[in-house]
Amino acid sequence: MPLHAEEYDVVIVGGGLAGLCAAATLANSDLRVVLYEKGPIEGGKAITEVDKDFQINIGHHGLLRKGPGASILKGLGLEIAAGLQKPGGYTVLDDRRRRLPVHMGSALFNGAFNASDRIAVYNALRRVRGDRTKDLMARSATEWVASVSTRPKVQRWLHAMLRWASYTNNPDELSAGLGVEQLQRLLRGGLLHVEQGWEGLTTALRGRARTGGVELRRKMGVASVSRAESGLDITLEKGTVVRSRFVVLAVDPTVAAGLVPSVDTASWAGPGVRVACFDVGLSELPDPPVSFGLALDGPYMFNVVSHYAGLAPPGGTLVSAVKYLGTAAANESTDRAELEAFLESLQRGWAAHMVTSRYLPEKTVTRSHYGPGSSRPDVEVSEMPGLYVAGDWVGPTGWLVDAALSSAHEAANQIRSQGR
Repeated sequence: MPLHAEEYDVVIVGGGLAGLCAAATLANSDLRVVLYEKGPIEGGKAITEVDKDFQINIGHHGLLRKGPGASILKGLGLEIAAGLQKPGGYTVLDDRRRRLPVHMGSALFNGAFNASDRIAVYNALRRVRGDRTKDLMARSATEWVASVSTRPKVQRWLHAMLRWASYTNNPDELSAGLGVEQLQRLLRGGLLHVEQGWEGLTTALRGRARTGGVELRRKMGVASVSRAESGLDITLEKGTVVRSRFVVLAVDPTVAAGLVPSVDTASWAGPGVRVACFDVGLSELPDPPVSFGLALDGPYMFNVVSHYAGLAPPGGTLVSAVKYLGTAAANESTDRAELEAFLESLQRGWAAHMVTSRYLPEKTVTRSHYGPGSSRPDVEVSEMPGLYVAGDWVGPTGWLVDAALSSAHEAANQIRSQGR
């Protein structure tokens, strides 16, 4: 029998958004809670790097204002300073830009489409807003788009909107229900861009956890989790064994699976969603009115993220360009050249104003399942009583950040109800 250095009611493994949300939810619960983070600081994928006073997020940039994550943060009493990006902007097709139709009024008077296409876009937006997403979960995005309109240009616009909402570029394998639900939330409420980048959100969650009595341990990796006579044994990488009644694995699904080899984890990891990200700090923006762009003839998106939150130094501008990679292999030089050309189509002469830049050739946004009829693991692992999982790959609610916060909140609430 191992000698236990310490005993807890709850051990949380991983200090990303899911782990911090679980910790914040368990704060002030009369349970002894510890969070182990392998790295030097909490945050996981929600990290903000500062370069020449530009605050550059790694990965996904926004939080849906009408998504479950925003509601959870509000319920935790966290006042997150953030700027709102309302739906709208420009489309780019054949190197020409036109207004992006995002509501019925803009559809009927849109220069990007001819008269017949405008009517089709109008009807498509009615479908987007009115379709029951539960009825679409087993259908692919490709099938749904084909059912909405047969007009090629309108289909390209719909696929672009679904890419923007879901970050996926694999419409044959994307659940229409998931994609349309994301698009509905995006069009109804817009995106929140957090002041100070994701660091502002992780700081708020960390503060809530700490003041509520949660212990945060950095540079403390976990090697394994196993059953014990009373609870679970957590073996740290340095060899120490800790015992706990409950464990929340708030890490990547492949990492989580490696920690519990006795559990059937074959279905935990999904195919993954990948993007190439090009973030550029500019001394000035050549065309200030153009703050958002979505390509219709390629998987590209452009956003002036500092337009919504203070992510750039005075007078400066931070822009982000994304290529949704789909299933094809990334090609660093080609993908970057395509993103630079897309930037040029929206902000001509941008390179002359560049102060700094960061290019991520292949960023994994999530390892979640997203296909038609697919499901994600439940937060409670039935094979190992007391074990829970949380992350953007867990639970039935939300997508990306929303899924991470929702699954963590649910796992923590289940533990609170059992731990009394």
